[in-house]
Amino acid sequence: MKGNIRTALPVIALCAMLLFSSCNDTSTEKTIAGQYESVGDSDDQKITYHITHIKENVYGIKVDASFDGTDSQTDYLEGSFNPEERILTTKRSNVVLNYQFSSDYNSVGLMGDENDIKLERIE
Repeated sequence: MKGNIRTALPVIALCAMLLFSSCNDTSTEKTIAGQYESVGDSDDQKITYHITHIKENVYGIKVDASFDGTDSQTDYLEGSFNPEERILTTKRSNVVLNYQFSSDYNSVGLMGDENDIKLERIE
């Protein structure tokens, strides 16, 4: 019986070490959730995106836009995120918009030939 315990103890310790090492701390892992602000705009124009995680690959997007420095407009969108491509897709009034995130999730750009919106993380 003592021999079995001595043999089993290293196996249990090894399994415990493997279990703890495979449980990564995902709280420091970057995601698309956060605040992004437009770059390259004039001083009186500012667009801020507030992206929050809802469930799985679904995100809520609050867009605050100020075009003259005083008057602002707020819009709410929902989007689905493809993590392999790093693309967030939103749809509103039959208009589909795709946003491409950088590999470190610190910047994002609106995809399309005529789109030049670039955003940077401000958190």
